[in-house]
Amino acid sequence: MYYKGRGVCHDLREAFRLKTLAAETKFRLGAENVGDYVQAHKWLNLSTAQGDKEAGTLRDELAKPIPRIRL
Repeated sequence: MYYKGRGVCHDLREAFRLKTLAAETKFRLGAENVGDYVQAHKWLNLSTAQGDKEAGTLRDELAKPIPRIRL
């Protein structure tokens, strides 16, 4: 919600804090934006191999290039 500003103010720091907390508690959705994309890809790939289709979708999204923002 914080990452996309859905229902709350857009706040990347809070989004990152919550994603990190989720990852530390081994919640697989927290892995996608923790900062270590290799590890995130690995865990999402393992989840996909166990039949989690959403993890496969997230893994594929993670592999896409990040658009650059011009300031």
